[in-house]
Amino acid sequence: MRIRARVMTGLTALGLVAGGVPAAAVPATHGYIFDATNRAVTGFDPATNTITDRIPLGFQADLRVRPDGRELYAANITANSGVAVISTASNTVVATIAVTAPRGLVFAPDGRRAYLISDRSLAVIDTGTRRVVRTIAIPGFPYAPAVSPDGSRIYVGFDPSTGSGRQVAVISTATLALTRTIPLVDGRAASHLAFAPDGRLALVNTGDVIDTTTETVVRSIPGVSGVDLVFTPDGARVYLAEFCAPRSVGSVRVLDLASGQVRTIFTGGNPNTVAPTPDFGRLYVSLASGGDVVVFDTATNGIVDNFGVASPASGAPLLSRVLLSATAPPVSGPGQRFGPVSDARNLCNI
Repeated sequence: MRIRARVMTGLTALGLVAGGVPAAAVPATHGYIFDATNRAVTGFDPATNTITDRIPLGFQADLRVRPDGRELYAANITANSGVAVISTASNTVVATIAVTAPRGLVFAPDGRRAYLISDRSLAVIDTGTRRVVRTIAIPGFPYAPAVSPDGSRIYVGFDPSTGSGRQVAVISTATLALTRTIPLVDGRAASHLAFAPDGRLALVNTGDVIDTTTETVVRSIPGVSGVDLVFTPDGARVYLAEFCAPRSVGSVRVLDLASGQVRTIFTGGNPNTVAPTPDFGRLYVSLASGGDVVVFDTATNGIVDNFGVASPASGAPLLSRVLLSATAPPVSGPGQRFGPVSDARNLCNI
C-alpha cells in the first residue's frame, strides 16, 4: 500500500493544557494485533515489526491486554457470549468468562478488575477469580467504557432509551453504582472517550470536553471525529484515528492542545485503532482495509514504518485492534516480516 504522509495543518482554538511530550526510556517489548479475517491474535516484535506468534480464536473479538502483560482478554463478539482469557506465556486460552453480548472492554489501572459492556449494562470482572462480580445497568445503548487514571470512575457513552441527546454515564468503582449522567453537546454517538493523564479532563471522540471535577461538558471542539483516541503522557496532544475522514481516505488527527494546532496525517486504509509505545515515542495505527499497521514517530508525526501481518497470498486481513505491552512473553519462533498489502478496497465507500 502506498502511504501518503502528507501533513495538512489547520488551526482550531482549543484552550486546554500546555506542555511537551516528556522523554522516557520504557520500550514496548511485545505487540498484539487482532486479525479479524482469520479470527486470530497475531503477536509481533515492535523492535523489528516482525510477526512472532499466531493464536487462533475462531471468533471476532474485542481484544485488550492486562496492564501487567500476563493475559489477553478477548470478548467473543461473533457468538455474543464469553470472554476468552489468553495466557501470554503459553499463547493459549486458559479460561472463558461467561458474559452475555460482550464488547467494549477495558482494565482498571491495577489490573484487578476488567469492565466491559454486556448487552445494556456494564459487567465488572474480578481478574483474580475470573468471575463477574457485578452488573450495572446503563439507561440506554452503551458504547466502549473508559477508566480514570486513578481508577475511581468509569465513563460510558450511551444513547438514552428514552428522551433525546447522547450522554455519558458516570460509575463509581468504589460503590459499583451509576452516580450521574452527563449530557453531551455534540449530537453524534459517544462511541469512544479517553481521560487526560492527570484525570482532570476527558475527551469524547465527538469533540466534547468533560471537566471531571464538575462532570460537565466545558466545550465542544469543532471538526473532531474519531473511532479511537489517546492522550500523550502530559496531556499536551491527542491522537485520533478517523476511519473515513477526511475525504474518505482515512487519517490520524493530531490535536496540539497548547497551540490550538490540528494536523491531519493521511494514512489511507481506514485507520481504526491507535496504540502508543510505553514511552510514547511511537504510535502504532491499525488499518481496517489492507490489513496493515502504520507506525508514527510522535516527535515528528512522520510515518517511519508500514508492515503487514500476513502474506498477501493469504488475503488482506481486516484488522480490528493493535496493542502494545511492556512485558515480553516467550515467542514460538523467529519473526517473519511481511510487507504491506495493497489497499484494494475503501471501506468508506462500501
